[in-house]
Amino acid sequence: MSIDKTSIENDSENPFGTDKLDWFKNYMEEKNKLEKENKVVLKGICSELYAKGVTTISMTYDGSGDSGEIDSIAASDGDGKNVELADDTSVKLKDLLEVFLPDGWEINEGSYGEMEITLPEGKLHIDHSERIVETNSSEIDFDLEL
Repeated sequence: MSIDKTSIENDSENPFGTDKLDWFKNYMEEKNKLEKENKVVLKGICSELYAKGVTTISMTYDGSGDSGEIDSIAASDGDGKNVELADDTSVKLKDLLEVFLPDGWEINEGSYGEMEITLPEGKLHIDHSERIVETNSSEIDFDLEL
């Protein structure tokens, strides 16, 4: 299936230009650029934390109604013991990691999940669940005998 570019309405409110296909292309370019930039900063933070004995960083997130946040963040060592993170480190990690969440995670009924970084592998795993509203309809007829 192909999309005919001329059939898409112009949207003067989008920040990347007037054509919706151009908007989406530019949005994805900006997202990919931000992901790359955030990976560089994350690498530095994770290296510092690993040097302090941290082997796992875990986060939970929840979003709906067009807003959401990373609710909690925790770090642990190789024995599974909690390692206290400085407040500024927690804030930086939350800000950096949000860009990796699936698009729309905070929209409508939203979604929730957990993110985990394993060190020194430097792998980010996201366990993501979307909320979905389901509607079941039925029709019933009655003879009111009027």
